[in-house]
Amino acid sequence: MHALGAQLHIEWDEPDDEEGLGDETGYFFKREAGCVRQEMLRWLSALSRVVVENCKNLEHGIRMVSMPLDCSYPDQTGILTPIGPRSPQWFEQMVETPERGTDFFPWWPEGVGAAFYLGRARFRLWQEVRWRTPITEDEGQQLMDAHLDLERAFHLDPHAPIPWREWQEIVQHLNDYFGYAEFHHEESLEDEIKTRAGLVDPTLPLVGYRRGPVQVTLTGGWSIVVPGEFAEEWEDNGETWSAWLAGRTVWFTSWSVSGENDETLSAEQILESREWPEDAEVIEHQDGALHARAVFVPYEEDGEMLWNLKGYSAVEGNFAMCNIYLQDASDRDWAIAIWKSLRN
Repeated sequence: MHALGAQLHIEWDEPDDEEGLGDETGYFFKREAGCVRQEMLRWLSALSRVVVENCKNLEHGIRMVSMPLDCSYPDQTGILTPIGPRSPQWFEQMVETPERGTDFFPWWPEGVGAAFYLGRARFRLWQEVRWRTPITEDEGQQLMDAHLDLERAFHLDPHAPIPWREWQEIVQHLNDYFGYAEFHHEESLEDEIKTRAGLVDPTLPLVGYRRGPVQVTLTGGWSIVVPGEFAEEWEDNGETWSAWLAGRTVWFTSWSVSGENDETLSAEQILESREWPEDAEVIEHQDGALHARAVFVPYEEDGEMLWNLKGYSAVEGNFAMCNIYLQDASDRDWAIAIWKSLRN
């Protein structure tokens, strides 16, 4: 920016707190990296104070910090952060001594070095990786990217705190999917990864929020809980979401609805307006203001007999359709549980 200013003869306004000009760190004019770090620590202290205050209310305490809003992880304990859960006690310590919490940030040292690559890999392992063999090209590339980041981190710093067991899992999944795991620096590293993974205490928890269920934020204020290993996709129009794995597929779409005179319809009225097969058993479900009905019926596709749980869930003025397709009728109870996890 300074080079641009010199080239175009731009004069930069001095910082002015009253006018909201400048940046919190002062780095733009001072060029001191220490100022940036100090501001980051002040931010962590202030954030921790907010977390501690909210955790006093156990019913409405904070569950996630600095995390994306499109999903959450209901089975995880602690307060979830981008690179792993933290306890309320950890945040209490950070209020007065934030300098002890630099590991909260994906990487702390300057530059694109080992800490950068390791931090980026850990972020992906915690939030993005499905811990199984990829079933799409994007998943395969995602695993390869995380793997290569770990390799770069190890190459630049052999003493870096590598998550060895998780790296070994990734290498195995890459071998299953691509037939190989690409290495840019050391081709014989697979044996080293396996050896190091075997030295890790097996009782320690593994990295990866998606090892458990994930609550996905959907349209219209809806959410649903599916296994974290499921692949997910939004259609181009952003209205229909799907998730799938191993002969199980979940489809979701929602709508706002009103009566002929624009009156708000109740959940019961919405469900009564839906069409239902006459010869199918109707499954009823209610959770507070949410009312729902579903049927479980066979259907044929390309000569193969499959099963479909078709459910509608409604609240006042809003409803969602959840279609779950199965290859095995014995998955009926699983499908019903997924449908019942819909919330608004």
